Amino acid sequence: MRYSLKLLFVLVLTTLARADGPADLRTTLNRLHGRAPVKAEVAYNLRQEGTTFFTPAVQEHSLRLQLAEGGSDLQVTWNPSPTGPASLTSIFMEEVQKDLGPARLDSLLNQASEMSGLLDAARFKSEGRESYQGKEVRTLIFRNATRIPTHHQSLVTQAESILKVWMDDDGVPLVTECSLDYTGRHSRLYGRIHGTSLIRTTYTVREQRLVVATRTSEAFLYDQGDRQKRHSTMTVAIQG
Repeated sequence: MRYSLKLLFVLVLTTLARADGPADLRTTLNRLHGRAPVKAEVAYNLRQEGTTFFTPAVQEHSLRLQLAEGGSDLQVTWNPSPTGPASLTSIFMEEVQKDLGPARLDSLLNQASEMSGLLDAARFKSEGRESYQGKEVRTLIFRNATRIPTHHQSLVTQAESILKVWMDDDGVPLVTECSLDYTGRHSRLYGRIHGTSLIRTTYTVREQRLVVATRTSEAFLYDQGDRQKRHSTMTVAIQG
């Protein structure tokens, strides 16, 4: 009986010690700023669907990039001519910069800084446990800062953004999901707006770096009858 009580007491202390999920996550992120040289190949795909004045249009493209960081400067090698119709290349290049601009490419290999910034702008809601890939892991849920497109910010009447983090017992992030849902109107009588987005990222640790393994981004926008859907995927393969 005494042994059972002692074991229970130890389990309670262990649970309490791990009860502050946000603190554990931040502590882990602080040690995942490794600067050892790293090389990676990024496979990127983008598909856009939309209707403008009831006319449908679809664009779909893919490309590959090579990244190399020696601890300071990031070097990028990529083919500027993605697959797809040549007439759409310039349009696609404008869109690809949203996902693959210099700052975002650098952050793929340095996710600890990006995630710390997300946490700074978020408000903690709850902690729990869930099954992930057959193993029980910790989950954290935050109310995230809403990032409404600039041209809609003055029109929004309701918005919610949630950040969810799955992490192991040591506080190493495994997956994050960042969702946004907002509604609005151009006026009281007409012009309904509805936008949603979901970004799901999986992570790996290499040489004390937290890096992206995969990232899927989905967005939908309805604006006065026009509909736009955007779906992109990235897979980052660390080389060597």
